Amino acid sequence: MCYLMFMEFEVHNVAKVREAKICLDRIAVVAGPNGSGKSTIAKGILTLRDTLRALPYYVAYKKASDLLKTFFGYQAKREVAFPSELSFVVHVRTLASGLAHIEQPELLCKESFWGNDEEVFNYFSGHYPARQTNQTTQDHETWLRWIACDDYTTLKKQILEWLRDSAHSDEAYGTFVISNAIKRVYCGQVNLLGTDTMPSFTLYETGAVFTAHFEDWKYIPSSDTMAVASDTYYLEPCHILDELEPNPYQEQELSLKRKRAHYGEVCTPSWWDFAFLQRDANPTMEEAQSQEARNALLRDLSRTLNGQLTEQNRTLVFEDRSVNGQIYIPNVASGMKSMALIARAIENGWIRERDLLIIDEPESNLHPEWQVRFAEWLVELSDKLGLRLLLNTHSPYFLRAIERFCGRESMIGKLHVYLMEQDRDAEGNALPTFFAQDVTDDIGEVYRAMAKPFEEIE
Repeated sequence: MCYLMFMEFEVHNVAKVREAKICLDRIAVVAGPNGSGKSTIAKGILTLRDTLRALPYYVAYKKASDLLKTFFGYQAKREVAFPSELSFVVHVRTLASGLAHIEQPELLCKESFWGNDEEVFNYFSGHYPARQTNQTTQDHETWLRWIACDDYTTLKKQILEWLRDSAHSDEAYGTFVISNAIKRVYCGQVNLLGTDTMPSFTLYETGAVFTAHFEDWKYIPSSDTMAVASDTYYLEPCHILDELEPNPYQEQELSLKRKRAHYGEVCTPSWWDFAFLQRDANPTMEEAQSQEARNALLRDLSRTLNGQLTEQNRTLVFEDRSVNGQIYIPNVASGMKSMALIARAIENGWIRERDLLIIDEPESNLHPEWQVRFAEWLVELSDKLGLRLLLNTHSPYFLRAIERFCGRESMIGKLHVYLMEQDRDAEGNALPTFFAQDVTDDIGEVYRAMAKPFEEIE
Protein backbone atom coordinates (compact mmCIF):
# COMPACT_ATOMS: atom_id res chain seq x y z
CA MET A 1 0.00 0.00 0.00
CA CYS A 2 1.43 3.39 -0.92
CA TYR A 3 1.39 6.53 1.20
CA LEU A 4 -0.74 9.36 -0.14
CA MET A 5 0.10 12.96 0.67
CA PHE A 6 -2.58 15.45 1.63
CA MET A 7 -4.62 16.82 -1.29
CA GLU A 8 -7.46 19.31 -1.18
CA PHE A 9 -9.31 21.36 -3.78
CA GLU A 10 -11.17 24.57 -3.04
CA VAL A 11 -13.37 26.54 -5.44
CA HIS A 12 -15.41 29.70 -5.06
CA ASN A 13 -17.95 31.43 -7.30
CA VAL A 14 -18.14 29.44 -10.51
CA ALA A 15 -21.38 28.38 -12.21
CA LYS A 16 -23.74 27.58 -9.29
CA VAL A 17 -21.02 26.76 -6.76
CA ARG A 18 -20.52 29.52 -4.23
CA GLU A 19 -18.08 27.54 -2.12
CA ALA A 20 -16.67 24.02 -1.94
CA LYS A 21 -13.66 22.50 -0.21
CA ILE A 22 -13.08 18.83 -1.06
CA CYS A 23 -10.49 16.62 0.64
CA LEU A 24 -9.03 14.09 -1.80
CA ASP A 25 -6.84 12.04 0.53
CA ARG A 26 -8.44 8.78 -0.62
CA ILE A 27 -12.19 8.60 -1.39
CA ALA A 28 -14.50 11.62 -1.59
CA VAL A 29 -18.22 11.32 -2.38
CA VAL A 30 -20.27 14.36 -3.37
CA ALA A 31 -24.07 14.09 -3.28
CA GLY A 32 -26.78 16.63 -3.98
CA PRO A 33 -29.61 17.55 -6.33
CA ASN A 34 -29.24 17.94 -10.09
CA GLY A 35 -27.77 21.28 -11.09
CA SER A 36 -26.11 21.88 -7.74
CA GLY A 37 -22.53 22.00 -9.06
CA LYS A 38 -21.11 18.50 -8.50
CA SER A 39 -19.80 18.27 -12.07
CA THR A 40 -18.58 21.87 -11.86
CA ILE A 41 -16.32 20.86 -8.96
CA ALA A 42 -15.12 17.73 -10.79
CA LYS A 43 -14.24 19.67 -13.95
CA GLY A 44 -12.38 22.29 -11.94
CA ILE A 45 -10.22 19.67 -10.24
CA LEU A 46 -9.55 17.90 -13.52
CA THR A 47 -8.66 21.09 -15.39
CA LEU A 48 -6.37 22.54 -12.76
CA ARG A 49 -4.46 19.29 -12.09
CA ASP A 50 -4.21 18.37 -15.78
CA THR A 51 -2.99 21.81 -16.80
CA LEU A 52 -0.41 22.05 -14.02
CA ARG A 53 0.71 18.47 -14.64
CA ALA A 54 1.53 19.17 -18.29
CA LEU A 55 2.20 22.92 -18.05
CA PRO A 56 5.83 22.75 -19.30
CA TYR A 57 4.61 20.87 -22.40
CA TYR A 58 1.67 23.21 -22.99
CA VAL A 59 3.92 26.25 -22.63
CA ALA A 60 6.54 24.79 -24.95
CA TYR A 61 3.91 23.91 -27.53
CA LYS A 62 2.37 27.38 -27.43
CA LYS A 63 5.78 28.97 -27.67
CA ALA A 64 6.77 26.83 -30.65
CA SER A 65 3.43 27.54 -32.33
CA ASP A 66 3.81 31.29 -31.85
CA LEU A 67 7.38 31.26 -33.11
CA LEU A 68 6.34 29.49 -36.29
CA LYS A 69 3.44 31.90 -36.79
CA THR A 70 5.88 34.77 -36.31
CA PHE A 71 8.25 33.29 -38.85
CA PHE A 72 5.62 32.79 -41.52
CA GLY A 73 4.09 36.19 -40.72
CA TYR A 74 7.47 37.81 -41.20
CA GLN A 75 7.16 37.86 -44.95
CA ALA A 76 3.86 39.77 -44.74
CA LYS A 77 5.27 42.19 -42.14
CA ARG A 78 8.41 42.94 -44.17
CA GLU A 79 6.68 42.53 -47.52
CA VAL A 80 9.22 39.99 -48.69
CA ALA A 81 8.61 36.66 -50.32
CA PHE A 82 10.31 33.64 -48.82
CA PRO A 83 11.37 30.95 -51.24
CA SER A 84 9.31 27.86 -50.61
CA GLU A 85 12.53 26.05 -49.79
CA LEU A 86 13.16 28.30 -46.80
CA SER A 87 9.70 27.68 -45.37
CA PHE A 88 10.34 24.00 -45.97
CA VAL A 89 13.55 24.24 -43.93
CA VAL A 90 11.79 25.87 -41.00
CA HIS A 91 8.88 23.42 -40.99
CA VAL A 92 11.01 20.32 -41.22
CA ARG A 93 13.75 21.63 -38.96
CA THR A 94 11.07 22.17 -36.34
CA LEU A 95 10.22 18.49 -36.53
CA ALA A 96 13.83 17.37 -36.65
CA SER A 97 14.90 19.49 -33.67
CA GLY A 98 12.36 17.92 -31.35
CA LEU A 99 9.85 20.75 -31.28
CA ALA A 100 7.19 18.39 -32.54
CA HIS A 101 7.62 16.58 -29.25
CA ILE A 102 7.55 19.82 -27.27
CA GLU A 103 11.05 19.83 -25.88
CA GLN A 104 13.05 22.96 -26.73
CA PRO A 105 11.19 25.57 -28.78
CA GLU A 106 13.93 28.12 -28.08
CA LEU A 107 16.09 26.20 -30.57
CA LEU A 108 14.26 28.08 -33.28
CA CYS A 109 16.05 31.24 -32.13
CA LYS A 110 19.50 29.70 -32.28
CA GLU A 111 21.94 29.60 -35.17
CA SER A 112 22.35 25.84 -34.69
CA PHE A 113 18.72 25.42 -35.67
CA TRP A 114 19.61 26.24 -39.27
CA GLY A 115 22.64 23.95 -39.45
CA ASN A 116 22.77 20.91 -41.71
CA ASP A 117 19.87 21.49 -44.09
CA GLU A 118 20.55 18.36 -46.12
CA GLU A 119 20.14 16.38 -42.92
CA VAL A 120 16.69 17.94 -42.58
CA PHE A 121 15.78 16.92 -46.10
CA ASN A 122 16.87 13.36 -45.39
CA TYR A 123 14.87 13.37 -42.17
CA PHE A 124 11.79 14.55 -44.02
CA SER A 125 12.19 12.03 -46.82
CA GLY A 126 12.75 9.20 -44.36
CA HIS A 127 9.64 10.02 -42.36
CA TYR A 128 7.47 10.76 -45.37
CA PRO A 129 8.41 8.22 -48.09
CA ALA A 130 5.52 9.41 -50.27
CA ARG A 131 7.49 12.63 -50.77
CA GLN A 132 10.34 10.80 -52.45
CA THR A 133 9.38 11.67 -56.01
CA ASN A 134 11.19 13.19 -58.96
CA GLN A 135 9.60 16.54 -58.11
CA THR A 136 10.98 16.31 -54.59
CA THR A 137 14.46 15.65 -55.96
CA GLN A 138 14.21 18.71 -58.22
CA ASP A 139 12.99 20.80 -55.28
CA HIS A 140 15.91 19.55 -53.25
CA GLU A 141 18.43 20.66 -55.88
CA THR A 142 16.80 24.09 -56.12
CA TRP A 143 16.78 24.34 -52.38
CA LEU A 144 20.47 23.48 -52.02
CA ARG A 145 21.35 26.16 -54.57
CA TRP A 146 19.32 28.68 -52.62
CA ILE A 147 20.86 28.01 -49.20
CA ALA A 148 24.34 28.43 -50.68
CA CYS A 149 23.74 32.08 -51.65
CA ASP A 150 24.35 35.17 -49.49
CA ASP A 151 20.68 36.18 -49.51
CA TYR A 152 19.80 33.10 -47.50
CA THR A 153 22.39 33.86 -44.81
CA THR A 154 21.32 37.50 -44.53
CA LEU A 155 17.65 36.64 -44.38
CA LYS A 156 18.33 33.97 -41.79
CA LYS A 157 19.95 36.52 -39.46
CA GLN A 158 17.06 38.94 -39.91
CA ILE A 159 14.56 36.23 -39.06
CA LEU A 160 16.47 35.21 -35.92
CA GLU A 161 16.46 38.82 -34.75
CA TRP A 162 12.73 39.08 -35.43
CA LEU A 163 11.96 35.88 -33.54
CA ARG A 164 14.01 36.92 -30.50
CA ASP A 165 12.11 40.22 -30.31
CA SER A 166 8.78 38.41 -30.58
CA ALA A 167 9.26 35.79 -27.85
CA HIS A 168 7.26 36.02 -24.60
CA SER A 169 8.33 34.76 -21.18
CA ASP A 170 7.40 31.32 -19.91
CA GLU A 171 5.38 33.01 -17.16
CA ALA A 172 3.28 34.87 -19.75
CA TYR A 173 2.66 31.67 -21.70
CA GLY A 174 1.78 29.83 -18.48
CA THR A 175 -0.81 32.48 -17.60
CA PHE A 176 -2.32 32.19 -21.07
CA VAL A 177 -2.47 28.38 -20.93
CA ILE A 178 -4.10 28.23 -17.48
CA SER A 179 -6.61 30.94 -18.34
CA ASN A 180 -7.65 29.25 -21.57
CA ALA A 181 -7.96 25.84 -19.90
CA ILE A 182 -10.34 27.17 -17.23
CA LYS A 183 -12.39 29.17 -19.73
CA ARG A 184 -12.62 26.22 -22.07
CA VAL A 185 -13.90 23.72 -19.52
CA TYR A 186 -16.67 26.11 -18.43
CA CYS A 187 -17.42 27.29 -21.98
CA GLY A 188 -16.42 30.83 -21.03
CA GLN A 189 -18.83 31.09 -18.09
CA VAL A 190 -16.17 31.73 -15.47
CA ASN A 191 -18.44 33.51 -13.03
CA LEU A 192 -21.10 32.82 -10.43
CA LEU A 193 -24.09 32.48 -12.75
CA GLY A 194 -26.42 35.48 -12.68
CA THR A 195 -23.71 37.72 -11.24
CA ASP A 196 -20.38 39.26 -12.21
CA THR A 197 -18.65 37.61 -9.24
CA MET A 198 -15.40 36.06 -10.40
CA PRO A 199 -14.12 32.61 -9.40
CA SER A 200 -11.06 31.42 -7.55
CA PHE A 201 -9.51 27.95 -7.43
CA THR A 202 -7.02 26.61 -4.90
CA LEU A 203 -5.18 23.29 -5.03
CA TYR A 204 -3.26 21.98 -2.00
CA GLU A 205 -0.94 19.16 -2.97
CA THR A 206 2.52 17.70 -2.23
CA GLY A 207 3.09 20.32 0.44
CA ALA A 208 2.47 23.21 -1.97
CA VAL A 209 -0.43 25.56 -2.71
CA PHE A 210 -1.57 26.90 -6.08
CA THR A 211 -4.23 29.60 -6.36
CA ALA A 212 -5.88 30.92 -9.52
CA HIS A 213 -8.46 33.68 -9.54
CA PHE A 214 -10.16 35.95 -12.06
CA GLU A 215 -10.81 39.70 -12.01
CA ASP A 216 -12.90 41.49 -14.64
CA TRP A 217 -13.08 38.23 -16.63
CA LYS A 218 -9.28 38.01 -16.75
CA TYR A 219 -7.13 35.37 -15.09
CA ILE A 220 -4.77 36.87 -12.50
CA PRO A 221 -1.88 34.63 -11.44
CA SER A 222 -1.60 34.89 -7.66
CA SER A 223 0.95 32.18 -6.90
CA ASP A 224 3.77 30.26 -8.50
CA THR A 225 2.86 27.13 -10.42
CA MET A 226 3.25 23.81 -8.65
CA ALA A 227 4.33 20.33 -9.64
CA VAL A 228 1.53 17.76 -9.90
CA ALA A 229 2.99 14.30 -9.54
CA SER A 230 0.10 12.09 -10.67
CA ASP A 231 -2.56 11.97 -13.37
CA THR A 232 -6.27 12.76 -13.25
CA TYR A 233 -8.95 10.88 -15.19
CA TYR A 234 -12.58 11.90 -15.54
CA LEU A 235 -15.36 9.53 -16.56
CA GLU A 236 -18.65 11.34 -17.10
CA PRO A 237 -22.00 10.36 -18.56
CA CYS A 238 -22.43 11.65 -22.11
CA HIS A 239 -25.58 13.12 -23.60
CA ILE A 240 -26.58 13.69 -27.21
CA LEU A 241 -27.17 17.40 -26.46
CA ASP A 242 -23.46 17.80 -25.78
CA GLU A 243 -22.83 17.05 -29.45
CA LEU A 244 -25.62 19.14 -31.00
CA GLU A 245 -24.51 22.67 -30.16
CA PRO A 246 -20.83 23.22 -31.00
CA ASN A 247 -19.31 26.43 -29.69
CA PRO A 248 -15.86 28.06 -29.91
CA TYR A 249 -14.75 26.36 -26.70
CA GLN A 250 -15.75 22.94 -28.00
CA GLU A 251 -13.91 23.75 -31.23
CA GLN A 252 -10.79 24.48 -29.18
CA GLU A 253 -11.18 21.10 -27.51
CA LEU A 254 -11.48 19.38 -30.89
CA SER A 255 -8.45 21.31 -32.08
CA LEU A 256 -6.46 20.07 -29.07
CA LYS A 257 -7.45 16.50 -29.84
CA ARG A 258 -6.30 16.93 -33.43
CA LYS A 259 -3.00 18.43 -32.29
CA ARG A 260 -2.44 15.52 -29.94
CA ALA A 261 -2.23 13.22 -32.94
CA HIS A 262 0.85 15.18 -34.02
CA TYR A 263 2.34 16.32 -30.72
CA GLY A 264 1.86 13.30 -28.48
CA GLU A 265 2.52 14.72 -25.05
CA VAL A 266 0.67 18.00 -25.47
CA CYS A 267 -2.80 16.88 -24.43
CA THR A 268 -4.11 14.55 -21.78
CA PRO A 269 -4.64 11.08 -23.26
CA SER A 270 -8.22 10.27 -24.15
CA TRP A 271 -10.27 7.22 -23.17
CA TRP A 272 -9.62 6.01 -26.72
CA ASP A 273 -5.93 5.83 -25.79
CA PHE A 274 -6.73 3.95 -22.60
CA ALA A 275 -8.76 1.40 -24.53
CA PHE A 276 -6.29 0.75 -27.36
CA LEU A 277 -2.78 1.83 -26.38
CA GLN A 278 -0.29 0.47 -23.90
CA ARG A 279 1.28 3.23 -21.86
CA ASP A 280 4.83 3.67 -23.13
CA ALA A 281 6.61 4.21 -19.82
CA ASN A 282 8.68 2.04 -17.54
CA PRO A 283 6.89 1.29 -14.26
CA THR A 284 8.50 2.32 -11.01
CA MET A 285 9.70 -0.33 -8.56
CA GLU A 286 6.61 0.32 -6.43
CA GLU A 287 4.32 -0.09 -9.46
CA ALA A 288 6.03 -3.31 -10.47
CA GLN A 289 5.55 -4.68 -6.96
CA SER A 290 1.84 -3.81 -7.04
CA GLN A 291 1.31 -5.59 -10.37
CA GLU A 292 0.04 -8.69 -8.58
CA ALA A 293 -2.57 -6.61 -6.74
CA ARG A 294 -3.65 -4.98 -10.01
CA ASN A 295 -4.01 -8.36 -11.70
CA ALA A 296 -6.07 -9.68 -8.80
CA LEU A 297 -8.42 -6.69 -8.97
CA LEU A 298 -8.81 -7.12 -12.72
CA ARG A 299 -9.64 -10.81 -12.25
CA ASP A 300 -12.25 -9.91 -9.62
CA LEU A 301 -13.98 -7.44 -11.93
CA SER A 302 -13.79 -9.84 -14.84
CA ARG A 303 -15.63 -12.42 -12.73
CA THR A 304 -18.25 -9.82 -11.81
CA LEU A 305 -18.76 -8.80 -15.43
CA ASN A 306 -18.44 -12.38 -16.63
CA GLY A 307 -16.05 -11.10 -19.28
CA GLN A 308 -13.75 -8.29 -20.32
CA LEU A 309 -12.93 -5.86 -23.11
CA THR A 310 -10.52 -7.10 -25.76
CA GLU A 311 -9.23 -5.64 -29.01
CA GLN A 312 -9.96 -7.20 -32.35
CA ASN A 313 -8.76 -5.54 -35.57
CA ARG A 314 -8.54 -2.12 -33.90
CA THR A 315 -12.06 -2.53 -32.59
CA LEU A 316 -13.13 -3.20 -29.03
CA VAL A 317 -15.39 -6.15 -28.30
CA PHE A 318 -16.63 -7.64 -25.05
CA GLU A 319 -15.60 -11.24 -24.48
CA ASP A 320 -18.67 -12.61 -22.68
CA ARG A 321 -17.95 -15.89 -20.95
CA SER A 322 -21.63 -16.54 -20.23
CA VAL A 323 -22.28 -17.00 -23.97
CA ASN A 324 -18.72 -18.04 -24.81
CA GLY A 325 -18.54 -15.42 -27.52
CA GLN A 326 -17.94 -11.79 -28.45
CA ILE A 327 -20.43 -8.94 -28.10
CA TYR A 328 -19.97 -5.75 -30.09
CA ILE A 329 -19.75 -2.65 -27.88
CA PRO A 330 -23.09 -1.09 -28.97
CA ASN A 331 -24.76 -4.28 -27.73
CA VAL A 332 -23.08 -4.28 -24.32
CA ALA A 333 -25.21 -3.15 -21.38
CA SER A 334 -24.58 0.56 -20.73
CA GLY A 335 -23.88 0.08 -17.04
CA MET A 336 -21.12 -2.43 -17.73
CA LYS A 337 -19.22 -0.19 -20.13
CA SER A 338 -17.77 2.18 -17.51
CA MET A 339 -16.61 -0.68 -15.33
CA ALA A 340 -15.02 -2.51 -18.25
CA LEU A 341 -13.33 0.65 -19.57
CA ILE A 342 -11.73 1.46 -16.21
CA ALA A 343 -10.42 -2.10 -16.05
CA ARG A 344 -9.03 -1.76 -19.56
CA ALA A 345 -7.25 1.49 -18.63
CA ILE A 346 -5.64 -0.20 -15.62
CA GLU A 347 -4.67 -3.21 -17.73
CA ASN A 348 -2.99 -0.96 -20.31
CA GLY A 349 -1.01 0.84 -17.61
CA TRP A 350 -2.74 4.23 -17.71
CA ILE A 351 -4.41 4.41 -14.31
CA ARG A 352 -1.72 3.93 -11.69
CA GLU A 353 -0.93 4.37 -8.02
CA ARG A 354 -1.66 7.84 -6.57
CA ASP A 355 -3.68 8.90 -9.63
CA LEU A 356 -7.04 10.59 -9.18
CA LEU A 357 -10.07 8.98 -10.84
CA ILE A 358 -13.23 11.11 -11.03
CA ILE A 359 -16.49 9.36 -11.90
CA ASP A 360 -19.68 11.33 -12.43
CA GLU A 361 -22.70 9.23 -11.45
CA PRO A 362 -20.97 5.83 -11.27
CA GLU A 363 -24.37 4.26 -10.59
CA SER A 364 -25.70 5.27 -14.02
CA ASN A 365 -27.52 2.41 -15.77
CA LEU A 366 -26.66 -0.04 -13.00
CA HIS A 367 -29.09 -2.24 -11.08
CA PRO A 368 -28.73 -1.80 -7.27
CA GLU A 369 -26.95 -5.16 -7.05
CA TRP A 370 -24.36 -4.01 -9.56
CA GLN A 371 -24.04 -0.63 -7.86
CA VAL A 372 -22.98 -2.49 -4.73
CA ARG A 373 -20.49 -4.63 -6.68
CA PHE A 374 -19.03 -1.60 -8.45
CA ALA A 375 -18.71 0.27 -5.14
CA GLU A 376 -16.89 -2.66 -3.56
CA TRP A 377 -14.47 -2.91 -6.48
CA LEU A 378 -13.73 0.85 -6.39
CA VAL A 379 -12.98 0.72 -2.66
CA GLU A 380 -10.67 -2.25 -3.28
CA LEU A 381 -9.02 -0.27 -6.07
CA SER A 382 -8.36 2.62 -3.71
CA ASP A 383 -7.22 0.36 -0.88
CA LYS A 384 -4.90 -1.93 -2.83
CA LEU A 385 -3.53 0.55 -5.39
CA GLY A 386 -3.61 3.81 -3.44
CA LEU A 387 -5.94 5.32 -6.04
CA ARG A 388 -7.73 8.55 -5.13
CA LEU A 389 -11.43 8.64 -6.02
CA LEU A 390 -13.93 11.48 -6.42
CA LEU A 391 -17.45 10.09 -6.90
CA ASN A 392 -20.53 12.22 -7.64
CA THR A 393 -23.69 10.28 -6.87
CA HIS A 394 -27.49 10.46 -6.60
CA SER A 395 -27.86 6.88 -5.41
CA PRO A 396 -28.43 5.86 -1.76
CA TYR A 397 -27.54 2.28 -2.72
CA PHE A 398 -24.15 3.28 -4.10
CA LEU A 399 -23.37 5.65 -1.22
CA ARG A 400 -24.35 3.08 1.39
CA ALA A 401 -22.15 0.46 -0.28
CA ILE A 402 -19.16 2.83 -0.34
CA GLU A 403 -19.78 3.67 3.30
CA ARG A 404 -19.94 0.02 4.35
CA PHE A 405 -16.88 -1.10 2.40
CA CYS A 406 -14.88 1.87 3.73
CA GLY A 407 -15.68 0.55 7.21
CA ARG A 408 -13.08 -2.13 6.75
CA GLU A 409 -10.03 -1.71 8.95
CA SER A 410 -7.66 -0.61 6.20
CA MET A 411 -10.04 2.13 4.97
CA ILE A 412 -11.33 3.59 8.24
CA GLY A 413 -11.04 7.38 8.20
CA LYS A 414 -10.35 7.51 4.45
CA LEU A 415 -13.86 8.43 3.29
CA HIS A 416 -15.07 12.04 3.05
CA VAL A 417 -18.70 12.76 2.16
CA TYR A 418 -20.11 16.12 1.03
CA LEU A 419 -23.65 17.32 0.43
CA MET A 420 -24.38 20.19 -1.95
CA GLU A 421 -26.79 22.42 -0.07
CA GLN A 422 -28.70 25.40 -1.42
CA ASP A 423 -27.97 28.91 -0.20
CA ARG A 424 -30.80 30.88 1.41
CA ASP A 425 -31.37 34.54 2.14
CA ALA A 426 -32.12 36.05 5.54
CA GLU A 427 -35.82 35.19 5.14
CA GLY A 428 -35.07 31.57 4.31
CA ASN A 429 -35.84 31.85 0.61
CA ALA A 430 -33.84 29.57 -1.69
CA LEU A 431 -31.09 31.18 -3.75
CA PRO A 432 -29.74 29.75 -7.04
CA THR A 433 -26.31 28.98 -5.59
CA PHE A 434 -24.97 26.02 -3.59
CA PHE A 435 -22.17 25.18 -1.18
CA ALA A 436 -20.52 21.86 -0.26
CA GLN A 437 -21.24 20.83 3.32
CA ASP A 438 -18.88 18.27 4.88
CA VAL A 439 -21.20 15.61 6.34
CA THR A 440 -18.60 12.90 6.91
CA ASP A 441 -19.56 12.70 10.58
CA ASP A 442 -23.30 12.55 9.78
CA ILE A 443 -23.77 10.77 6.45
CA GLY A 444 -27.39 10.22 7.45
CA GLU A 445 -27.98 13.81 6.38
CA VAL A 446 -27.41 12.73 2.78
CA TYR A 447 -29.90 9.85 3.05
CA ARG A 448 -32.48 12.19 4.59
CA ALA A 449 -32.03 14.60 1.69
CA MET A 450 -32.39 11.76 -0.82
CA ALA A 451 -35.57 10.48 0.89
CA LYS A 452 -37.23 13.88 1.15
CA PRO A 453 -38.86 13.83 -2.35
CA PHE A 454 -40.66 10.58 -1.43
CA GLU A 455 -41.94 12.07 1.82
CA GLU A 456 -43.43 15.00 -0.12
CA ILE A 457 -45.50 12.79 -2.43
CA GLU A 458 -49.17 13.28 -1.59
